[in-house]
Amino acid sequence: MVPLSEVHISSVDMLHEMMTRNMFVLPERKCRWTTLQKLLQVRDGKVWSMRQNTLVYRICTRPPSCRILSQKIERMLGE
Repeated sequence: MVPLSEVHISSVDMLHEMMTRNMFVLPERKCRWTTLQKLLQVRDGKVWSMRQNTLVYRICTRPPSCRILSQKIERMLGE
């Protein structure tokens, strides 16, 4: 394993690919959120991102609205 201090990141694409291979669940590369600064914050643990090994996919026949979903997430994070 290469120490973090020796890794030279030359582009957002390179960092996005590296983090995706390390099982981070990230927005698409073309998303406005996906910047070098945000990806570095996720890598350093300053911004939380879900990992694929903790993700469980379930089919929802009637998904809730975005408003209800955001309220539930805010409630869970507040506990």
